[in-house]
Amino acid sequence: RMLQGKLEQPISNPPSPADFNQGDRANNLSSHIQHLRDEVSRFREQLTTAQEEHNRTAQQYANEERLIREENLRLQRKLQMEVERREALCRHLSESESSLEMEEERHYNEITSQRHRTLSSPVPYNPSPSSSRPLSPVSETWKSHITRAICKAHCPSPK
Repeated sequence: RMLQGKLEQPISNPPSPADFNQGDRANNLSSHIQHLRDEVSRFREQLTTAQEEHNRTAQQYANEERLIREENLRLQRKLQMEVERREALCRHLSESESSLEMEEERHYNEITSQRHRTLSSPVPYNPSPSSSRPLSPVSETWKSHITRAICKAHCPSPK
């Protein structure tokens, strides 16, 4: 509205009627009025064009903002899924480590009981097929250390 108000105001002071001589005063005034009307029409067209361009640009920015917000939301969801996945893997690693430690302890107890049985018991001991596999203490300890290191590096600390 302010622009329209400025458009309707003359750009410069109109020529004084004293500047025209009496003979072509009416002719000059009508041509000057026509010139001013043409100028107003041209300015209105420029204003309309500028408003249309502004509306297109504003719409484009609104669309870009909407797309960026959607992408942001999608990435937040993906990040949350990855965090949950990492936490589940850490829980699984901890459970596996506990299971390995229990297996180590069970196997150690079996070995210890076998030694006591062979030394102190006259009855021969027949080991079960499941306990016939040799246990490498270095290997099991190494697995335990690796599991702890992975979990410490990637798992959140308990709250």
